[in-house]
Amino acid sequence: MVWWVASTVSASLLAGLALLLWLRRPPAPLWPVVFACQISALCWVVGDLWATHATTLPEKQLALTVLFTGAVSVATLWWTTARRYVAAHGLGRPWMERRSVRFGPAVFVGAAWLFAVTNPWHGQMMTPVVGGPNEHHWGSVLLANLNYAIVVATFVLCVWAMRRHTSPDVSRRMAILAVATLAPLVTSLLHVYLRLGARTDEVAIGLGIGSAAILYGIYRQRLFNPLPIALPEVLDRDPVGVLLLGSRGRLLYWNPAAARMLKGMGLEPDMELVPALAERLVSMDDTPPPLWRALSRIGAEQEPRVYRYQGEGEVRWLRLSVAPLSTRRKRVAALCLRLEDVTELQRVERQRRQLARRIRQLEKLESLGVMAGGVAHDFNNLLTAIGGFANLTLEQLPDDEGLRENLQMILQATDLAADLTRELLSSAGRSHMTKGPVVLSDLVAETIALLRGSLPKAVGVQVDLPS
Repeated sequence: MVWWVASTVSASLLAGLALLLWLRRPPAPLWPVVFACQISALCWVVGDLWATHATTLPEKQLALTVLFTGAVSVATLWWTTARRYVAAHGLGRPWMERRSVRFGPAVFVGAAWLFAVTNPWHGQMMTPVVGGPNEHHWGSVLLANLNYAIVVATFVLCVWAMRRHTSPDVSRRMAILAVATLAPLVTSLLHVYLRLGARTDEVAIGLGIGSAAILYGIYRQRLFNPLPIALPEVLDRDPVGVLLLGSRGRLLYWNPAAARMLKGMGLEPDMELVPALAERLVSMDDTPPPLWRALSRIGAEQEPRVYRYQGEGEVRWLRLSVAPLSTRRKRVAALCLRLEDVTELQRVERQRRQLARRIRQLEKLESLGVMAGGVAHDFNNLLTAIGGFANLTLEQLPDDEGLRENLQMILQATDLAADLTRELLSSAGRSHMTKGPVVLSDLVAETIALLRGSLPKAVGVQVDLPS
């Protein structure tokens, strides 16, 4: 029963590694080829266990189909993983980008898989035996040798990169890849050429050792640089609302932040979100494009726009940005909508605009004060000239001349105007006010005497001032 326990442990390790890579995905260009490689290895081990326990010939042929699916693809996928990993660390070579190197393994996998799964019709791979070891023919030996060549090339590439790279950390990671490559190679050679007589494929043990080495590298050497947490956890905690729409505008996914921002809309899977958003979002722009057209143009990334959203008893301001998600063939597969709640920013912006308007008004008042100060200064100079010439004329007139009273009124008006001018200059900061006692009765009397000459004859002014 040792073979059964070893294969089960290997299958568990491969399944755990595949789940880890799915949840904490490594960055491009390793994703998704490294995940596909682990799935192929898992198919190999599971198919081998199933074939060992099969009780009928059709069941065993079906199990062998699962085994062949993993066996013919794991070597080429591992070669692609190692090639991309080496190139990502600055050791890429021009021959690695040739079409024969990039697409040749895929052609080989397709042809080998067709040859393997059609074995029940041509019988050139092997003859399945229920309850015993299978009879291998030239086809299985040929495919095994071709896979050995690919695995040996992968091992040589890892060792070469380990010796060439200057970073000790990267060299240790390359060594882990080399161990993960060598373990299944050795066990497969033992199974094919030595025929140890075990009821299961010894390569399952080698794949388990390789998966254990990879798990060690991930947790202790940052192999493949997987994310420390799963992407769904990141999106669930993201304060920015994220919505994914299919190519036809139907809702595929939304995170909790989007549900909070679009409260009252009732998000549901596969709902037509675009018309629902168009009814509730109002753009702040003067001449915005219709929301329907902006969201329907999924061929290019859209500039962020701010919209007013009317929710359940509250109004929110949301910044909406749209980005298409394309496949490797540059075909749009989905649409990503990002929503940012900018309600507080809009309030601060509104206060900023109000403050800016007040500042402009104050600047205008200040400029008016400066201008008034300049005008008052010039006007004071004119008043000085008027008062001077009036005093000269008053000194030259005889005492009984009737014009003396008019000149005295001019001098009084000039003095009052000079006082007003000094107040204007003081308000404008151009002079200092002189404080002192004022007799209000005399000031009112002088002011009324000036007003009498400008009032109509039908208007009389009567005052009662204390003496």
